[in-house]
Amino acid sequence: MPGTRCCVSVCNNNYVDARKRKLNISFHSFPKDEKIRKIWIQKCSRTGNFNPATSVICSTHFQEEDFERDLRAELLNLKPRGILKKAGSSDRSLRKNKQENKKIVEELLNASTSVTEFIVGDVTNVPRKEETIDEKYQKLLVKHEALQERHKTLRIRTYALERNIEKLRKEVLTAVRNLNLEKSKCLSLETILNTTFSKAQIEILRKQRKKVHWSSDDISSAFAIRYLSKRCYLYLRNKLNYPLPHISTLQRWASKLQLEEGILKDVLRIIKIAGMDMSKLEKVTVLQFDEIKVNSLYEYDETEDEVKGPYNCMKVVMARGLFKNWKQPVFIDFDKKITVNCLNEIIKQLHHIDYTVVACVSDCGDENVDLWSALNVTPENTHFKHPITNKNIYMFAYAPHLLKLLRNWLLDTGFILDDGTVIERKPLEALLNIVDDCHELTERHLNCQRTDRQNVDLATQLLSRITATALCHYCPGDDKEKAVKTGKFIELMSNWFDMLNSYTEQASLHTKKPYGLYVEEQNEVLDNMYKMINSMLCIGKTSLQNFQKGILITITSLKALLVDLKAEHKIAYIITSRLNQDSLEKIMEGLHDHPSPLQALHRFRLFILGKNSEVLQQKTNTEMSNDIAEEEYLIAKVITTADINIDSKLSSHEDEENISSSSEQSELSHISERTQEGNATEEDRFKYLCYWIARKFKHKYPAYLSCHTKVVPECDHQYAISSLSEGLTNPSEDWITRANHFENIFQETHKTEINRKRNIVQLVANKIKNKFSDFPKEIIKTFVLQRTYIRIESLNAQQIKKRPISDDLEIKKETKKVCT
Repeated sequence: MPGTRCCVSVCNNNYVDARKRKLNISFHSFPKDEKIRKIWIQKCSRTGNFNPATSVICSTHFQEEDFERDLRAELLNLKPRGILKKAGSSDRSLRKNKQENKKIVEELLNASTSVTEFIVGDVTNVPRKEETIDEKYQKLLVKHEALQERHKTLRIRTYALERNIEKLRKEVLTAVRNLNLEKSKCLSLETILNTTFSKAQIEILRKQRKKVHWSSDDISSAFAIRYLSKRCYLYLRNKLNYPLPHISTLQRWASKLQLEEGILKDVLRIIKIAGMDMSKLEKVTVLQFDEIKVNSLYEYDETEDEVKGPYNCMKVVMARGLFKNWKQPVFIDFDKKITVNCLNEIIKQLHHIDYTVVACVSDCGDENVDLWSALNVTPENTHFKHPITNKNIYMFAYAPHLLKLLRNWLLDTGFILDDGTVIERKPLEALLNIVDDCHELTERHLNCQRTDRQNVDLATQLLSRITATALCHYCPGDDKEKAVKTGKFIELMSNWFDMLNSYTEQASLHTKKPYGLYVEEQNEVLDNMYKMINSMLCIGKTSLQNFQKGILITITSLKALLVDLKAEHKIAYIITSRLNQDSLEKIMEGLHDHPSPLQALHRFRLFILGKNSEVLQQKTNTEMSNDIAEEEYLIAKVITTADINIDSKLSSHEDEENISSSSEQSELSHISERTQEGNATEEDRFKYLCYWIARKFKHKYPAYLSCHTKVVPECDHQYAISSLSEGLTNPSEDWITRANHFENIFQETHKTEINRKRNIVQLVANKIKNKFSDFPKEIIKTFVLQRTYIRIESLNAQQIKKRPISDDLEIKKETKKVCT
């Protein structure tokens, strides 16, 4: 076949597509008859030159009567062959147009209207000549060719854009690959940086932020560098641009040192720094724990936004160097026992920062004796195992406390020795009557009451070598032998106590030198003391008392500890005064006035920072050795060495007598104190609070609170305070209604007691703000804060009623110091 595509200009049919789609289309070559061929060429409407000899026209451009009838196909049910008649034309409408023209001519000839009438008729009625189909076809053909040209141009442009898109896609893929490569490099770089720098330091190095939040680890690392070398710290930060906190950041952190309940993690970070220039021997540690009574009050802690208390006592665990003069509290908590798990956790935390605990010291209180039992500590087994190294940790009883108990039992009941000798107070009373200058022995030593029974000096003076010598020399009383035996008994007590309280190698007596220098003579004293205590009984008792067990445990532990330390550290002796808790007792006696829990923490912070040593000198009731006075807190040492000047205004809330620093709180406390005197209820205080807030914010938020200002006489409202010169502001009814809604939310949160969650004031304020979004947040927060103070004071008033009347005056003074 000459061609496979129809040559009609607007037709796209082709042989391949028709066969593929199984279309009933046939293709016909141009006729050889020149006249008919010209008609075909004209009907193809081709503008350009084309070769009719090789072109075809598809069957869709012919009418059905243009084809010959295929009888064979009809009989055999085959596809018609589509053979054109010899006179066939490609113009479907040609024959139809001729017929229509013929009909028009006949109608004109046969019409009843004359030609004249037709001519003279209304010209306006002559219809406009309509476009013929050929004209319309030609116009459409022109438009079609223009669209084809436009289509061709757009195809070229599309092709160019597709090539450009493909190029850009390849560039994007290349950029993504490069970006991923750079990210992997950055991640690997960040991984490398993480081994050296903290997250905050990396942010500074990447210049993402100028100011960052330094973590406690960042601060402790900076402290370590500055502690080791101040010049190095300045060189790294200022010259090498090493990311380190500014000195003011270190000052603020140190002055606001967190003393949270439990193990003091911030403290451990600092003592780890202090241990960087200490030897392994200098970091051998003794743990000492004790408790102090605190005032049982509810308190609001502003820093934590939390209500604390009431507590009865504060537990403190202090670490102390056995071979170097240092000390540091490492644990503080309220109303909690020192359990085995708690003690082991403290030992583990100290071990992680390279401090090795070898001994623990406590008094013979009931809770401490229970701890001994839980650790399986007995006079026969005086140690327990280190939770990590599995080495022995020896338990000691506080020697001065043991001496006071010996004195008390001697004066109260007396002892029966194994040979039946009775040791009692009668020889001492007889000595007091005949000798006036015996170590200034007075009635106070024999009849000590209350705080005198806790005074170590009185016990050491009574059970001293001078008293023992006087008894043996003068033999006072009727029973001379008893006086001598009492003197020998007291002499042994004095020698034993001297051994458990040695300070220096330069001591004159062997018993006062460090244990181990004259080990044979010293062991003889210990053995004699062990034998006597183990065999004697308190009069009226049938078994050993706790203080006797404490003495036996201490003697056995001291001997075993010396052996272990000689084997591990090659030491020659132990200064035994470091195996007592004098340094802790010194702090506890500085808190003898039963402060509130937050006041106690405040004082502890000052002690640790070295800012309140004069308080201890004023409040202690025992004379401590100069060796103890030379001990320093490790944190104070690090801060001093690092040249961190702590502002006293930062480290101290001015004065613990004014811990309630808020003027608003002070005014409301004064109000509550006055209303308490008049038996005002909590509801009365709430009413006053509404008036008080209306007065406080009347100029700033007049539309929300007040109607007008007036002085409310004291007789009108028992909760009003006549001493307020400005007077109370009469609140609007809308504010009273809102305040009652606030009160309902407050009551739902706190119930009849008070909620102990952290951020409690913020929590209640947010609840109110969510419900009353249009109300000023400042008023809401002030209401919640002062309402919390009122509830605290109400609960503290209930606490006071539960206390003995003798303590009422002391507790009333403390209720003024509710907030810190």
